[in-house]
Amino acid sequence: MVTDYKIILGLLNQDGRDVVATPAKAKDIIKKVILKPNYQIGGATLTECEGVYTMNDGRQVTEPSIQIDITVNTDYDATTKEQILLFAKDLKNMFNQESIFFSFVENSNSTLIF
Repeated sequence: MVTDYKIILGLLNQDGRDVVATPAKAKDIIKKVILKPNYQIGGATLTECEGVYTMNDGRQVTEPSIQIDITVNTDYDATTKEQILLFAKDLKNMFNQESIFFSFVENSNSTLIF
């Protein structure tokens, strides 16, 4: 079974005023963190993008963001949804975020070609 995960990490702090890291710096941090053994994530695709977000106080902000795509084939990979969710929550804290986008699609039509 293949499951696709998507995490979108905004780069403005939770006050929506200051950029916590440039996209390049954020990707460097994410690459170091994602390969830590406690997450057991074998790899990901990191894409720079721009997000629009409504803060809890009602302000709308546009922010540089990083989209993290992870595909897990459970026939070959022991990574669990809980490990990827923990990774997302840790990123939320590391980057001082009000929220972080997390989605997954089980039994996707994606495949890993070996």
